[in-house]
Amino acid sequence: MNTRALLIISIVSILQPLARAQVSDYLATSAVDAKGIRHTATEYPRNHPAWRDDCIKAVGPEYSYADRQRRNMGTGLYRLYIDLKTGDVTSVAVVKSTGVATLDTSAMTAFRKWRYKPGKWKQIDLPVTFTLFPPRLSPDAVRLPKA
Repeated sequence: MNTRALLIISIVSILQPLARAQVSDYLATSAVDAKGIRHTATEYPRNHPAWRDDCIKAVGPEYSYADRQRRNMGTGLYRLYIDLKTGDVTSVAVVKSTGVATLDTSAMTAFRKWRYKPGKWKQIDLPVTFTLFPPRLSPDAVRLPKA
C-alpha cells in the first residue's frame, strides 16, 4: 500500500465520527393540531413548540456508511401524519428532498418509528440534516438516539 492510500484511509477514519444525521432546528417546523389548526414554532414562548415536548419516542435516521463514503449530504423536510387515537406516525411524506433518495428513505424510515402523545397532533413537519462536517448545534437542535 502506498503512502497516498494510507493518507486517504487515515483521513476517512478521522472523518467518520464527524458524520451525523440530526433533526434540524425546530424553528423551521410547523404542526397541525387535532382541531386542524396549523401552528409554527415561532408562535411559542422562546420558540419552544409544544409538539417537541409531546414526542414520546424519537429515533434518529441512519446515516449509512455508503452515503458517507459517497459524501451524500443535504437537508430535507418531511411531513409526519399522526394517528390521533394512538399517537403513532402512520405515514411520512417528503415536502423537500435532500436530493439523495437513500437519505430521504433513511429519514422516512426513522420517522415511521416515532410516537407522540395521542389526541394532540395530526401532522408535524420536521427537517433533517445529513452532514459530514456538522456545524455547531443551534440551541433548538435535538440529538436523537441511533436507529
